[in-house]
Amino acid sequence: MERPSSSAMQMIYAELAAVKAQNARLEEENVLLRHRLNRATTDHHTSATVNVESKIKAFQLEEERDRILETLQTHKKKYNKLHDAYLEKVKRCKALEEMFKRQKTLTGLVMKSAIAQRNTEQQLMQEKRQSQQSKGSEAEVEQLQAKLAKMQAALDESYDIIDEMDFELESVDLLEMQNRSLHEELAALKAQLATAAPPALPLAACPTDDDDDPPPKYEAGDTFPEQARRNHRQHVTSSTCASCLKIDDADADSLERAAMTHSLMQNVEAESNNLRRELLRSRCQRTIRCKLEKEREDED
Repeated sequence: MERPSSSAMQMIYAELAAVKAQNARLEEENVLLRHRLNRATTDHHTSATVNVESKIKAFQLEEERDRILETLQTHKKKYNKLHDAYLEKVKRCKALEEMFKRQKTLTGLVMKSAIAQRNTEQQLMQEKRQSQQSKGSEAEVEQLQAKLAKMQAALDESYDIIDEMDFELESVDLLEMQNRSLHEELAALKAQLATAAPPALPLAACPTDDDDDPPPKYEAGDTFPEQARRNHRQHVTSSTCASCLKIDDADADSLERAAMTHSLMQNVEAESNNLRRELLRSRCQRTIRCKLEKEREDED
């Protein structure tokens, strides 16, 4: 067997060295590729975990949104009930205002009749003294008795009118208590709406042009459909959550209605205060009248 020549051996050694160098380079590239594969695997696991957590968070947010919507619908129903009760109270207040105007007219007539009766009583007292001094006849006594009976009947009628006015003004006090309770319920409802609904314009910035017109009611069709809610749960994105929040209608409209209701309640309270002052004035006048009558009886 012939031995290879030296040049052939050198070529073989050169090729072997080149193969070894290429093998070392390939091993280094293999190590780098393994490191990259490990990093890619770690990143994949991390992104998968974040994706699962984000999906869970999105489902939780959707459940919370549904719960807030149900709470809002309950608040709307309560508000509609309070709205109906408030309209009834407003009607009663207007009826009591008209009745109070008539009563003021009757009070003026009663005061005039009381003054005329007082003057007549003074004249009767003077005539009685003159009759006692001059020893008047029985005809004059009978005439005075007839006048006294007429005046007594007029006095009884005046007292009946005053008692009727006191009874009706006490009903006004009862209405004021009911209005105060309604005002407290509305304040509680405003606080609940402020905690449940997203931030909107403040109450002071809401327009209250016409305080006599009551705020409108909620319509039955402004509810969130149940089927659409189920379909919406299938999409887990942030844009859909934002669009669902835009459907809600309890921002400026609800606050505007609450501001108008608050203004109307202030007007009702002002009218109730006026009625209370008139009642106190009437009671004071009646007390003074009773004292004057007692003084006259003591003088007689």
